[in-house]
Amino acid sequence: MKCRASLLLIAAGLLLAVPAPALAAFSDSSTSIAQSEPSTKAAQEEFAQEQKLLDHDGEKLPELSKTVEINAPVQKVWEAIQARRSSDPGKRKLMSYDGKVAVIKEFFLSVPIIGNTICTYVERELIPHKAIEYKMLSSNRFHTFEGYWQLAEGSKPGTTSCTLTTILDPGVRIPFWQQIAKNAMQKDLDHNLECVTELATKK
Repeated sequence: MKCRASLLLIAAGLLLAVPAPALAAFSDSSTSIAQSEPSTKAAQEEFAQEQKLLDHDGEKLPELSKTVEINAPVQKVWEAIQARRSSDPGKRKLMSYDGKVAVIKEFFLSVPIIGNTICTYVERELIPHKAIEYKMLSSNRFHTFEGYWQLAEGSKPGTTSCTLTTILDPGVRIPFWQQIAKNAMQKDLDHNLECVTELATKK
């Protein structure tokens, strides 16, 4: 007991001997470390998101984005994206919609290399009149199919800047598969943007 008491007295003496500025610096350092944790977490989440866009071999998945200016206000373009879900029953079927989330089954005919493909995906209206994301639920061919719509005021009053981005893993690995996938995605991007433009500007 005497030995333990002596050790406690020595420890207390050492603590009292530490200058106040040093203790303050230690306290500030601890606070700094604690404050850095959120940024570290954000970096980890960003890294995790990037990893999702890599295939099993660590190759980046093909991604394409295209922006067009539509001669219609944002409200009309937003409604056109919603209407597109059921505008072509032979290609696309709206399975459900609860006011914010839509489930869609789409048929991709004659996709290079893999042929006819069925893909069921969900569209989430993240920010009204600004952003919609979509992500695959299931497919008989695709391994990844996701992306987003972004809307903003156009360069002139009453116009809308509409951006469509798609990320695709067709599920095959042959020479030049990424370029083949991009070519297929480009046609799909063009078709979807043309469809939305037509619906938005329809009198």
